[in-house]
Amino acid sequence: MTVTQFHVIPMRSLIFERQKFGLVTLAIFSMALVIRLKGLGSTPYWMDEITTIQRASLPLATLISDSLTFHHVPSYFVLLSWIVPFGTDEILLPLSCY
Repeated sequence: MTVTQFHVIPMRSLIFERQKFGLVTLAIFSMALVIRLKGLGSTPYWMDEITTIQRASLPLATLISDSLTFHHVPSYFVLLSWIVPFGTDEILLPLSCY
């Protein structure tokens, strides 16, 4: 009968590997976010975005009936109606989609 030898990995090594993985993941996510957000507010609104802002600026009851009349789910416009009071810069509406 033979006894198999197990290779024991020290706990410190496992913790270090997890931290390294977390830092690499955070670095990749940060670079992707910077690339994605670069130049976000540099283009003017498109026609559908203008319509979205107009619809989100309506009073709540009108917003819901208008959305249902045109066969849209009103939840997106209700969420945007909370953003519209902060301004309608070219960066806020596209940023709300992330």
